[in-house]
Amino acid sequence: QGWSSITTQSYIQCTYQTLISINTALTLIRFPLFHWPSFTFQIREQRYRTDRALYITVMAVCAIVVARQRNDLSNPTSRHNAPTSRAFYQAAAAAFPTDLSRAQGFDYKRAKVLMAIASIQYGSILEHKTNLGEYVVLVCNDGFHDESRWELGLTEIQKQERRRLV
Repeated sequence: QGWSSITTQSYIQCTYQTLISINTALTLIRFPLFHWPSFTFQIREQRYRTDRALYITVMAVCAIVVARQRNDLSNPTSRHNAPTSRAFYQAAAAAFPTDLSRAQGFDYKRAKVLMAIASIQYGSILEHKTNLGEYVVLVCNDGFHDESRWELGLTEIQKQERRRLV
């Protein structure tokens, strides 16, 4: 799994600690793209090790969180040897399939939105537009905007997460 080579033990540890320490009000209320208990359960179960789309999503979330922690002067939680926001973002970008037709599934779409948000944090408008454009391509590829085209058997939580992304 070449896409997950960035997940050394220190990254995995930092990823988990970073996610658990997120101030939910700061990060997720503005962008309610997650059912937080379900997402953190997936992290604890280390599903990002075998699920490429989830791995990319986790890296994108960490990029946003670390960038926001860096910008929040009242929150001195940075560690000297912790990965930077850009390191997480680059891990997400490197793992994303270059052929967008191979990026099928909900977490790829969510990751693109998160990467667009991270790009705003960096002040990179071109990266932001690129990520949003690729999100639109992913949505168009499988008709994600139409709920009748979603996979069958979704839980109510999964449906709500998708509705918030459309």
